[in-house]
Parts: sequence; C-alpha cells; structure tokens
Amino acid sequence: MNILNASNFTNISFAKKLVAKCHIGDKENSCEANIYHLDRESDYLLFRKIKDTRNWDNSFYFLTIMNEFCSDYNKSQYYVMEDEKGDAICFSKTSKTKKKTDLEYIETMPKISTNNPRRIMKYVGETMLAFLVLVSDSENKVLNVPNVANREKTKKFYFEQCGFKKNGKHAAYMPKDRTHEFAEQNKCHTGSKIEIIV
Repeated sequence: MNILNASNFTNISFAKKLVAKCHIGDKENSCEANIYHLDRESDYLLFRKIKDTRNWDNSFYFLTIMNEFCSDYNKSQYYVMEDEKGDAICFSKTSKTKKKTDLEYIETMPKISTNNPRRIMKYVGETMLAFLVLVSDSENKVLNVPNVANREKTKKFYFEQCGFKKNGKHAAYMPKDRTHEFAEQNKCHTGSKIEIIV
C-alpha cells in the first residue's frame, strides 16, 4: 500500500471537481449538498483533513477508502458528498468495465447513517447511490454491487429501499429499467432532482 506523506504537498491544495448538486433529508426539511470527484494525488489531503475531524471514527470503510486512494486514484472513481457546511458526509468508490460499474464501497458518515437510530439527516446514502446509478446509466453501464455487506440494515437498504436485484449469493445490481424510477423515488424523498454537472 502506497501511503503518501502529507508533507510532500506543502504547496499543493486539493482540487476536488464538482460533478453534481443535490438535496438530502426529507423534502419538508431538505438541504443542499454537492458531490465531488476526487481524481488527483493531492486530493489525498482531503482525506487527511477529514480524518483529523474524527467525524468518521467507527466507520466501516473510510480508512480503507483513504488508503486505497493512494494507489488507484487514477484508475477508480472516488466521490465525496459534502453538506452545506462543506463537511464530508458520504464517500463512494467505483471501478468500471466495458458493461458495468462496480460499486466497491459506499459509506455515510456514522452519526447520520442508518446504523445510528438518532440520526438527524436521511437519504444521504440513497442520494449518492442514485447519483452513481444515473452516471452509470449515462455511460450505458449497469451499476453492480459485487459484495453487499451481510448486515440486515444494509441488505434492507439495497433490496427494499433502493430496489436492487440479487445477482448470486452476495452481489446485487440496479436493473436498467428501474434507473429513472429510482431517481424519481429519490426526488420524492428529498424534494429535488439530482443535477449532474459532468
């Protein structure tokens, strides 16, 4: 694993690229959010900054995503969703083949994830997932999840809330004919359509 030394970047700032505007939360109480593509070596500084805030303590995947970024930021697609205050609230990592986009990781900040019964913001993960489905569809690819975590809330999220279909024992995919229905579902939940900027 190639771990970068942040001191190598004293004169470099991260340059995340805005790729979508969206809303999160119930439509009666939603707020704006932005999704950024991280695709430069210097974007690693963003991970370091977020790690220092401790907002992602007790997460399942954040440190893995952070470490993998160093070795494959130019091969895989890394996205971060930020709320109105500029706080990172969701990360995802995908990789592409000719016919599909594999979702390797997606995670919402622990204090607002479905695993927290006292969360104050809903539909963060769903909105990121809807964005990924729309991007995959625009590239004529199917969004595939090679390994759905074996947690009841996670399986309920993919199969019941979002409408993914099972593909073997652990995998799932979003059927092409459900893409726009899923985007509309997210719009109904948040009160706003996802605006793709790329």
